[in-house]
Amino acid sequence: MFRLNKIQHPNNLLDYYHLQNDEVSCKIYPNLGASLQQFGIQDTEIIQGIQPTEDHLLQFRRYYPSSFLFPFPGRIEGGNFEYEGNHYQLPTNEGGRDNAIHGFIAEAPFELTENSLGDEEALLNFQYVYDGTYPGFPFPSKLNIIYKVSTSIFEVRFTVTNTGNSSFPFGLGWHPYFKSENIETSNLQFKASEQLIGDENQIPTGTEPNQFRETIGDQVLDDGFILEEPTVILNATTYDMRMNTFINDHSYLQLYTPPSRTSIAIEPMTCEPNVLNSGNGLLKITPKETFEWKIQLQLRILHKGSF
Repeated sequence: MFRLNKIQHPNNLLDYYHLQNDEVSCKIYPNLGASLQQFGIQDTEIIQGIQPTEDHLLQFRRYYPSSFLFPFPGRIEGGNFEYEGNHYQLPTNEGGRDNAIHGFIAEAPFELTENSLGDEEALLNFQYVYDGTYPGFPFPSKLNIIYKVSTSIFEVRFTVTNTGNSSFPFGLGWHPYFKSENIETSNLQFKASEQLIGDENQIPTGTEPNQFRETIGDQVLDDGFILEEPTVILNATTYDMRMNTFINDHSYLQLYTPPSRTSIAIEPMTCEPNVLNSGNGLLKITPKETFEWKIQLQLRILHKGSF
């Protein structure tokens, strides 16, 4: 039977919900954008995030572990964009570069509005009502992050409902770090013939043939790819994972290896960076419309072979 406990911290940004049963454990921080900061099965750590300490909060603000990225993933050059004849200026919040980065909901306060705890499966629904006051993005909306968890499948749905009176542009991303006890021997498979190339500020300027090698080895990654299929397979040391993003027309992938090399960020995105300017993968939503994006992880612990 799944159990749910809320753990409170003197800094409410570090409050979290602990969802667990005899095999599964996951920790979700509602005031850090309802982000998943720990997920494991049978004592095998799969998604790596922060611990509830002030030092780890600084790491969260630097690396965005498991953050949902809305209304854009990656960077917006100069924080500037135009939409339907109007000019908008977002805060330039990337250290060392004059860019806006990763949207503005990483520290948004989500409320747990629904939970269902069963013997084999649990569902948690977190909601954030955005009032349109963030500088440069005056488009109110309702955002839901819905987690569905079992011992072999992890699923997250992100829904965007336009609650305003005009349409608005956006893109989405998810920023999880997948643990590997040996990143060099881990294997990553996805179908992409092209990867993005960028300028000195990491703004995409075009594409080149995919240079990625399936065995991670000594590759140092901070690269974006245009997926031909919305599926990514990771064969790590202690588990296998298949990720499906269920969105064929807007499938992009960012890979990043942090300096610690104890994990790899496998970041599905609906668009490429700088989407509010380039339009590559741009989504638009009209008043009262709802958009849904589902990501599913199929997991096997100590699985030999392949999917």
